[in-house]
Amino acid sequence: MNHPQDHFSAIATVYKDGRITYPSALYEYLSSLCKERELAWDCATGSGQAAKDLSNYFDRVIATDISDSLLSHTESLKNVEFRQAPAAASGLDTDSLDLVAVAQATHWFEFDAFWKETTSVEAERDPGLLGIWALTIL
Repeated sequence: MNHPQDHFSAIATVYKDGRITYPSALYEYLSSLCKERELAWDCATGSGQAAKDLSNYFDRVIATDISDSLLSHTESLKNVEFRQAPAAASGLDTDSLDLVAVAQATHWFEFDAFWKETTSVEAERDPGLLGIWALTIL
């Protein structure tokens, strides 16, 4: 298995300053599809923009990224825990998540390994939701 590469540590400050955000309607919609809203995982959080918005809709958010440098640029939020971890090895408990969220990052993943991780950590009590999105500017 290839080990994921950290493509962003060298440009962490520029990345944070230039990173886009997403419409609140996206988070409203995703959360409306979840029967429970206890725990969301923002996978490949970068500097935490999606995690911040998800925190308005979920009791807790765990946000992971491979880059410690990007994580050092996140905003401290009371219900968000930031952790260093690759997409395929989150360290999250089995059957614990209501939502797995990935904003603009799946093209960096070894997708089969990420999929295995996702199906392991999503809640069985109420099948979890996987939300993957990208924004295209025309």
